[in-house]
Amino acid sequence: MNQTPAFFDRYFRVSVRYRRIFFKLTKSIEATIFLSQAWFWWECSDQPNGEFWKTRRQWEKETGLTRRQQEMARSILLDLEFITEPTVTRGKPRRFIVGVTTVLEAIKRYSEETGDLCKKEFPEIDAKDGKVSPFQARKARKK
Repeated sequence: MNQTPAFFDRYFRVSVRYRRIFFKLTKSIEATIFLSQAWFWWECSDQPNGEFWKTRRQWEKETGLTRRQQEMARSILLDLEFITEPTVTRGKPRRFIVGVTTVLEAIKRYSEETGDLCKKEFPEIDAKDGKVSPFQARKARKK
C-alpha cells in the first residue's frame, strides 16, 4: 500500500509546467510562470476562445506569485499581447484570454532566428502552409 504523507499531496501534487521558451520570449521568470499556467488553463478551457477566469488568490495558490509579482507578470504579458483581460470588475475574478496566435508566432520567429527548434513542444508552429493553428492544436492536445 502506498502511503504518502499528507503534506506531499498538499505541496507536491500540483505544479506549474515551466516552459523554457516562454522565458526566452518574456525575459521574466514571473511572466514565464504566469504564462505557463495561463497556457494550461487555455488548453483546459471549454470556451470557444479559450478564455478563463481567475482571482488573484487563485493565481497565488497555483503559482506562488505574490500580488506584485502577478501585476508585473500581467503587465509584461499585456504589453507583448500574450494575454488580454477584456473586462475587469472589482471584486470578481479577472477574465483572461491567451493570445495564442501571438505567442506561437513569437515562438516561430524566435525559432527561425536562433535555430532553437521548438517543434517538439509546439508542433503547431511547423504548419506546412506557414500558418499557426492554435485552436486545432488545442483540440488535438485535449484528446
